[in-house]
Amino acid sequence: MSAYQHDNHFTLDEARALIPWLRETLTRIIGLFTRMADKGFDPIAGQWSPRGNGHSEGPPPDEYDELLELVAEVDGRGVLIKDFENGVVDFPHLLPDGEEVYLCWMMEEPTISFWHRIPDGFMGRVPLEEKDEDADSP
Repeated sequence: MSAYQHDNHFTLDEARALIPWLRETLTRIIGLFTRMADKGFDPIAGQWSPRGNGHSEGPPPDEYDELLELVAEVDGRGVLIKDFENGVVDFPHLLPDGEEVYLCWMMEEPTISFWHRIPDGFMGRVPLEEKDEDADSP
């Protein structure tokens, strides 16, 4: 059994190389997410939001299958989507001392410039340059 939460870890260069693909994919995901939410479907729960009577309104919208496929594609590459509305993702990464952390990126950012310890989450983000001058380690 591994001491890490994740089997695969990204170098900073590997994670940054995925940014153009992720930006395009997350744009599609956010669009689908928004359209479904506007229709009253909760893509996170995978069900219609309760209306006055608390019952669902039938099968998921057509966009739901496409959303699931795109999310599975991102997940299959080892990238963790943390926020579907703002396009926040984490990349598992190992520090030189072996500590498992996340490189953190938001769609509005030009590149990956932050990392955080796993329990600290997004609010614990630290600029890469403050931790280590090595370009491949936070």
